[in-house]
Amino acid sequence: MKLWRFAFVVLMLVFFMRSWSNCQALGPGPFYGRQYRFPLPTSPSTLDPARAANTSSITVIQQVFDGLIQFDDNLNVIPAIARSWQVSRDGLRYRFYLRDDVRFHNGRKVEATDFVYSFTRILDPNVQSNAAGLFSRILGTKAFQEGKEPSLKGLRALSPHELEIHLAEPYPPFLTILAMKSAKVVPKEEVEKQASSFGQNPVGTGPFRLVEWHPDSKIVLRVNRDYFEGRPALDGITYLIYPGVQSDRMVKDFLEGKLESFTVYSARNRSLLKEKGYRLLRKPTMSLLFYGVNCTRGPLRNPKVRMALNLALKRNAIVSLRERHAMARGVIPPGMLGYNPDQKGYPFDPEKGRTLLAEAGYPEGKGIPLLHFWSASRSELAQKELGIAKENLEAVGISIEIHFETDWESFENVLKNREFDLFRFMILSDIPDPEDSVLALFPSDSPYNFFSYRNQEFDRLMERTRKGVDPLKRAQLLSKIERIVLEDSPIIPILHFVFEGAFQPHVRGVELNALGSQYIPMKKIWFEK
Repeated sequence: MKLWRFAFVVLMLVFFMRSWSNCQALGPGPFYGRQYRFPLPTSPSTLDPARAANTSSITVIQQVFDGLIQFDDNLNVIPAIARSWQVSRDGLRYRFYLRDDVRFHNGRKVEATDFVYSFTRILDPNVQSNAAGLFSRILGTKAFQEGKEPSLKGLRALSPHELEIHLAEPYPPFLTILAMKSAKVVPKEEVEKQASSFGQNPVGTGPFRLVEWHPDSKIVLRVNRDYFEGRPALDGITYLIYPGVQSDRMVKDFLEGKLESFTVYSARNRSLLKEKGYRLLRKPTMSLLFYGVNCTRGPLRNPKVRMALNLALKRNAIVSLRERHAMARGVIPPGMLGYNPDQKGYPFDPEKGRTLLAEAGYPEGKGIPLLHFWSASRSELAQKELGIAKENLEAVGISIEIHFETDWESFENVLKNREFDLFRFMILSDIPDPEDSVLALFPSDSPYNFFSYRNQEFDRLMERTRKGVDPLKRAQLLSKIERIVLEDSPIIPILHFVFEGAFQPHVRGVELNALGSQYIPMKKIWFEK
C-alpha cells in the first residue's frame, strides 16, 4: 500500500512538472504559451516565397520559411540554415556550409539540393517569379531560361550540406538578397504535389507552420516545436486581416485587448495610446510612400506635366498628418547606399508648376482630362492625405477622381493593366540596397515598372552598378541614377516611414530593424506571466 502511494506521488509529480514546463521553460521572465494576434492591412495573395510581393504576404512568409542567412536588428547578415560561408576574392563564388539539423514541416531534413531546387525554381520562366531578376546573375541563367540547358551551371550541391553558387559577374547586393523573402528554401516534393496551390498550403522550415487560412478574415500559425534554433516561446500567431488598412478598427480592437500590437498611423492615436500608458516602439525604415504616374497616358507622357504634379503638392502638409515621418526629397531612403543628404527634391511651387503646364501646351491645366487616381488604402488617414493632393492639383488646374480598391489582387491588376493615371503606393525594402528595392521600380524591363517609364541612360547606368565597382563609386552612380528619375518625374516621392508600433504591456522580445514590421522575428517574442 505504501509502495502504491509512493508510485502515485511520483506519477503526480512527473505530471505536475511536465505541465509546469509547458508554461515556464524559458528561465526567469519568458513563459511558453499564448497566441500572438497581429493585424494585417491587406489579405496575402500567396505564401509562396517565389511569387509573393505584397507586405502582408512577406509578413507571414518570414515566420513560415527560412533561408541560408537572415538579418539582425542592424541589418547585418547572420547565419540561418547556413552556419557559415565563404566568398571568393573576385566576388563570383559563394560557398555555404549548412546545418545538419534543419527539417521541413513535413519532417524531411533539408539538404543543399533543396536550395539548388528553390533557386532554380525562381529562375524557371514557367514559375514567373517576381524575384527572377535578383537571381539572374547566377552562371548559366540565360541558357537555362532559353531551354538550352536543363539546369543552372552556377548552382551545385557539393555534398548534402555544402552549397556553391557561381555568379557570371560580380554583384555587390547578392549576399543581402539571400536574406530576403524570395530566397527561402522550399521542398520539391510538396511544391510538385500541390502545384499551383502551394502558395495556399506552404511547407517551410520556419519557427511557425500554417494551420488555417480564411481569406479576408484570418491566418493561423502554430509553433514548430522542433525548430532548429529552439522552440519559440509563442504557441502560435493569429494574423487578423483588416482590408484597406482600417486603422480606427485596429485601435479599437487593440484597446479592447484583441490585438497584441498594431502600427500607429496618426498623431491622434499616438496621443491616445500614450495617455493610456501603452508601449510605443519606433524605428526609421527603408521605405518610400509615393504617387506613381502612368507615363503613357495623354498629357502625362510629357515630363513637364509630370514635373508640374511634383511642384503642385504641398508635401509638408501630407507628412504632418502622420507626424515624425521624414519628407522624401528623393527616392533612396536614408541609410541606404547612394542616399544623398543634400538632395533638395521638389519644393512646393505651384506657380512654377503652372508655368511648366503652359510650356507643355496646357495653360491653367486646360486640355488635361480628368485624371483617375487609385489607392489600395481607404483608411481615414489615406483619405485625408489624398484630399490634400486633390486640392493641391486642382489649384494648378488639374482635376482628379480618386478610386479606392482595397482588395490587393484587384488593385495589382489595375496597375498591371495600366488602368490608371496616378496611383498611391508604398514600398518597404526587402534588402538595405536601392538597386533591388526602390530603384528596381524603374528599369525598362522591370515587372514593377507600372509607370511604363523608359530611359536608356538610366538602364545603362544601372548595368554599370552591377559590374563590381567599389562601394564609393557605386554610391556615386546610384545617386546619379536617382537624379535622372527625379528629372523625368515618373514618380512623386512623398515620405519615408518611421515605423511606430503599439504593444500590449505583456509583450517582450520585440526586435525591430529598418526593413519594417514584416521583418520582426516573432520567434524571439515572449509574454510576461
